[in-house]
Amino acid sequence: MYLKEIELVNFQTIESFSSEFDGNVYLVTGENEKGKSTLLKSIAILLSGNKDDVLKNGEDKGFARAVVGDDEHEYQLELKFTKKESKGSFNDYRQKKRYEIRPGFHIAGHF
Repeated sequence: MYLKEIELVNFQTIESFSSEFDGNVYLVTGENEKGKSTLLKSIAILLSGNKDDVLKNGEDKGFARAVVGDDEHEYQLELKFTKKESKGSFNDYRQKKRYEIRPGFHIAGHF
């Protein structure tokens, strides 16, 4: 599995960030105190389930969302947090399944 998308709103020092990934290696660069470590921390929290106080100071609510998967399956991981629940609550679910369609074959069904 690999990271395909990430979206952050009011996650510690990050007000808003979203990106899609379609390769294998990415470099995160920028000036000091611009959110590079916070971005990596958000990925670690979403993948591990280990929560921390993540709500940006002065905000009422926020979320972190990521899509991970491989060529066949995708899963959306989501952490929503508020002032009252600053460590948040997790949701995860299967988003979609991809099928390789070959000439002469028909795939039907749901999951």
